[in-house]
Amino acid sequence: QHYDFDGVELDFGRFPMFFKLGEVDQNRETMNEFIREVRQGLNGIAHRRGKPYLLAVRVPDSPKMALSIGLNVQQWLEEGLLDMLMVGTGYMCDSPRIKSFIDLAHRHGVPAYPSINNLQEPIDMRSWASNHWALGCDGVYLFNWYGTAFYEKKYGSEKAAEQLKC
Repeated sequence: QHYDFDGVELDFGRFPMFFKLGEVDQNRETMNEFIREVRQGLNGIAHRRGKPYLLAVRVPDSPKMALSIGLNVQQWLEEGLLDMLMVGTGYMCDSPRIKSFIDLAHRHGVPAYPSINNLQEPIDMRSWASNHWALGCDGVYLFNWYGTAFYEKKYGSEKAAEQLKC
């Protein structure tokens, strides 16, 4: 609350093991309560500051996969706890499974941003972004994006500019 940030992202894709094996089902409500508490805290800060503070979550690429690790994203959306949904960990950029999360988020008025992880060749990134767009996403979430310096080192400055044209 000491900083003027736009919101918080909870990354449930980095280390997606939250409960002991065999204890996911009985602990799912613990995770739901955690998300409620985060939302409540952000709402309190927003009220004091007079502007919204967003809650974004990065989750696996399907509701079924999320549930299997203890994340009931559908319930979070139904309760109005989320402002943005980052879909997938970005390693399976051609997976149509993300469509179910995009549609679910949209039914609750929440934008969905499929993830592309790591810096790939521009043609690949554009292709994946195009695929995501065709599935109805609101944008693309670049995870582990290191900016243009990577391309400048790989191709040289002039070639990097050419490679990064969209």
